[in-house]
Amino acid sequence: YMSVASLATSVAKSAPFTNEGVEKRLIQRVVDDFDNGGFYGIYAELRESSKISLKCFEELGFTLKVKGQYKDGERKIVRYYLEDLKEVSGDIEIKRMNYKDVNRVLQLHNTYLKSSKTISYYHNLLKNQGAVNLIAVDSRGRVFGYLCARRQLNDSDDENSRRDTLNFATMVVDERARGKGIGTSLVETMIEQAKEGGVEIIRGDVRETNIGARKLYQKMRFKEKVIGEYKDTGELKYRITKRLRLPPLSLKTKQNLERFFILIIGYMIGRRFD
Repeated sequence: YMSVASLATSVAKSAPFTNEGVEKRLIQRVVDDFDNGGFYGIYAELRESSKISLKCFEELGFTLKVKGQYKDGERKIVRYYLEDLKEVSGDIEIKRMNYKDVNRVLQLHNTYLKSSKTISYYHNLLKNQGAVNLIAVDSRGRVFGYLCARRQLNDSDDENSRRDTLNFATMVVDERARGKGIGTSLVETMIEQAKEGGVEIIRGDVRETNIGARKLYQKMRFKEKVIGEYKDTGELKYRITKRLRLPPLSLKTKQNLERFFILIIGYMIGRRFD
């Protein structure tokens, strides 16, 4: 978010313009820079007595919220300007998620998914070694979707098991940008990065009512099966899985295969000299 730290003008009475006009032009310049992309809102704290400034922010589309008081007792007024994400600008690019993206990702999650998360949840995902955390951004750097998958043990109860499972934790696409293949691109990129990282199997859970997501996973050849119900709604819980490679052979299996091939070779040599 972009924060207006300070705003002040001092225009002489004889000047051909007013304090209000100058303030409005200054605020408009901030809005213009904001619209170039990379931000999701502008935030300004103002005193209730700053009538001209409050009027300028209001006329330029800032919404109002009362937020406590200053130490001297005067009311603190907050003005917000949030970007309109109705249109995707240019082509969508899939990029790795960074900490600066977490606020927008959290906003998407808590807007569209039934279970709420916190900032620390996404910070932990970003710290997870081998995780795949992606965002979908337009040409102005605005985030319209994301996907997070954490690397974990194949057997959560066995600390000595391999860390070859990628747990597909969460994905959201802003409804104003759906139908543009963003979800497909996110899942395709996850699969590519999982293969590069030596992942054996991708696994995740999806709600029965999330028909759009389930169709996408089926198109990507994930298998699904019912494993229970979600406690909050009672919906069926589907486990989706996609195997990327076979697990490595155990030592015992390798030894048995070696014995088998030795016997076959011995048999073929014996037949040759018969």
